Amino acid sequence: MVTHTADTIQNPRGQWAFVTICLITAALFLISYNYSERLDCDAAVYFFTTSVAVAIKGICDFVEECRHLRTRYHRNIIKALKECFGPSRKMSLLILAAVLGYIRLDKDNDPWVKVIPNCFFSTFCIAVGIHGCTPVEMSEICEKNKLNVAHGLAWSYYLGYLKLVLPELKKTIAAFNERHNNLLKHKAVWKLHILIPLSCEIYDKLHDADNNIMFQENTPELSIDRGGVQKRIYKHSVYQILDEDKRPHYCILEYATPLRTLFEMSNETSAQFSSEQRLSETKLFYRTLKEILDNSLECRDNVRLIIINDIEINNNHDNMENDPHFLSKEVLKHIKQQQEEEYSISEGNYRQMSSDDVLSREPQLMISETSDEPQPLRSNMS
Repeated sequence: MVTHTADTIQNPRGQWAFVTICLITAALFLISYNYSERLDCDAAVYFFTTSVAVAIKGICDFVEECRHLRTRYHRNIIKALKECFGPSRKMSLLILAAVLGYIRLDKDNDPWVKVIPNCFFSTFCIAVGIHGCTPVEMSEICEKNKLNVAHGLAWSYYLGYLKLVLPELKKTIAAFNERHNNLLKHKAVWKLHILIPLSCEIYDKLHDADNNIMFQENTPELSIDRGGVQKRIYKHSVYQILDEDKRPHYCILEYATPLRTLFEMSNETSAQFSSEQRLSETKLFYRTLKEILDNSLECRDNVRLIIINDIEINNNHDNMENDPHFLSKEVLKHIKQQQEEEYSISEGNYRQMSSDDVLSREPQLMISETSDEPQPLRSNMS
């Protein structure tokens, strides 16, 4: 599922931030080791005060969560504590840091002169949100834990629709061709072409978006019992797409309907969903859906995702007037690419067969029937 605007889709975040902080930490340690005469005491004060500040923050959270023990935790105090202080591994490290820090405190020089002010500074920073997550960190947390709106929409779209219809698509197309004089003759386009406009603007009639795209006919209906609805009907639409020379091309085409949800959310004040968030979620929707389909043996060969980078076009009406057939051209790029891929594969197979013609023949074993002694077996390659 190669796209012509793949450079607009963000890649998953890597480990560069972690590697960089490790390098900076190592450099700061070396500098501190050379310049600080009491590095062990300073470290003890820091680890102890940080542990205390984090513990205070957990206690504050627990005070609030105690009001929700019944509704959120089913009266399970242990579960509430884990939610406030983190998993057991984090709690163990917190306690260990506090104990080691306390042991290493310089008892002779009244360390509490440093500990108490440092605790104040740490809790103050927590209170005013200095230690809170940045938008990048929040984005990374949501992406890694699959918490974005796009993840839910992509999985719902796949499990509730694509996984049902795509395994039957080739049978559906074959039945359609029997009724319509082999209209979809190129097997390279025996796929469901799904449009993913980055603007999330979806037209109910594709002809309204581009008059070179014309509805031809619906495919035979697929009936599935689903969610209490008996014989729920699924079908696709075949479109005729005209190129610059007005030659017709045919394929099954439709929008990714979950994008309409993102578009409507950005228009609802109560959703608090900005256009920038919508664009980010749309790209993440594509990436998630592509990953799901690439891992689905039943579906990945029956679908093609087409990104429509219409953000700049919608912002510049002059571009729309100069190129009113942007959508059809983008779809035709994919159709042409699929046909070229099919031709290349077919041509490669033909060459391989012609060069290995002798080896491709099935060998015939000659067994002697006139003697009881074992005879050599030879292939008749003539």
